Amino acid sequence: MHLPGIEPGSVPWQALFRFRKTTRHFKSYHGDWFNELRNKLLPRLSRSLSCSATSLDELFAHVAALLCHFQTYYTALDRAATPDQVPFLLNPPWRGPLEKAFLFLGDLHPYLFTNLLRSFLDNADGYGDSFKDYELGYHLDFNNDGKDVEKQWQMETVWKNPSESLKPRIEEIERGLRLMVPALLGRLKAAQMRFVDCVAAKWPENDGNERAAVVRVAAVAEMEELARVFKDVNRLRRSTISEIVAAMTTYEAALFLQALAQFVVGLRNLDLAHKSGQ
Repeated sequence: MHLPGIEPGSVPWQALFRFRKTTRHFKSYHGDWFNELRNKLLPRLSRSLSCSATSLDELFAHVAALLCHFQTYYTALDRAATPDQVPFLLNPPWRGPLEKAFLFLGDLHPYLFTNLLRSFLDNADGYGDSFKDYELGYHLDFNNDGKDVEKQWQMETVWKNPSESLKPRIEEIERGLRLMVPALLGRLKAAQMRFVDCVAAKWPENDGNERAAVVRVAAVAEMEELARVFKDVNRLRRSTISEIVAAMTTYEAALFLQALAQFVVGLRNLDLAHKSGQ
């Protein structure tokens, strides 16, 4: 039996070559993206938080730059998610074991973003006590009209007195995630079941190259759906971060994005430390 668009016995060497080329390209992109986050954007934001001379406009600019950095990453991940690439993007070889423990369909779980914010809001009473000067690089200078003291006070109380719209908005975002995440998983399972059903139904009536052709046709259909699911979950990640930041004041957004960046950098550093210690 000949299936349209597939030559019996053909081997998709071109797709294999594209995988190697694209995977190497995105691994390089991810490395550059991570290095810019760790070495430039995160330190700049941290310095702006710790410096009393930083204006609100300057802090806002650093917040916008870091938010744009995350958004750009997920946009690039979308573009890389072609059907022949998505199996490897779902289990990225450039990620370490510790990083992979936090992945959901190829990257950070959307729940991580809301849970990170919840950790600040739910522990607000003890937040100020643990917010030591050295954690933000403070060196208090009482000869600068008290600006350092004022800024430290703002940092310590930002989660004790969050903006009025933040908690209702985060609850709304969480409700949306509770609907969308299971739906995405449902689409993933349905695609896998269609693949199995298609192959199983046509397997007995074919043999040899025809069976291989059946598998290839079913696999193409599955990969196309997985690519769509992968792109949708990336958009969910991107929109979740953006919606959280949009509901925040500049100080709240700065601390949230700083914590998110520190988490991403910390996971990679722990993986590298573990690897070097083996």
